[in-house]
Amino acid sequence: MRRAALVFAVWGVWLGVWTAAQLLFLHATLPEQTIQWVMLGGASAAALLTGAAVGRAGPRHEGAAQLITNESVASATVAVGLAILLVGTSFGAFLLMIGGGVTLLGVTGVLREERARRRLGRRRTR
Repeated sequence: MRRAALVFAVWGVWLGVWTAAQLLFLHATLPEQTIQWVMLGGASAAALLTGAAVGRAGPRHEGAAQLITNESVASATVAVGLAILLVGTSFGAFLLMIGGGVTLLGVTGVLREERARRRLGRRRTR
């Protein structure tokens, strides 16, 4: 779980850097632009807090075998597909279809990974 905490912490720091850049260069004192740096700073704080919570939780069993992979391209593909779908609501049907296809590709990958994980779990119990 330490790797997961590191990912959240690095992401939170990265968002914090962008928040600071907005405060320095984008005249964030104007009322209409306040929401931009407040939302980005809030996301930074949330990512840092999540990283701290995940890092504090740690692994439940130190030497136990895990059936969960550290990285999953399929779950990242689902996230990217959903992001494309959200952007597609502004740009039109062509981007919605692309986002739907990428999301479907990611979901099938996640299902394939879950099936493989279950199959591996059954083999280990025999």
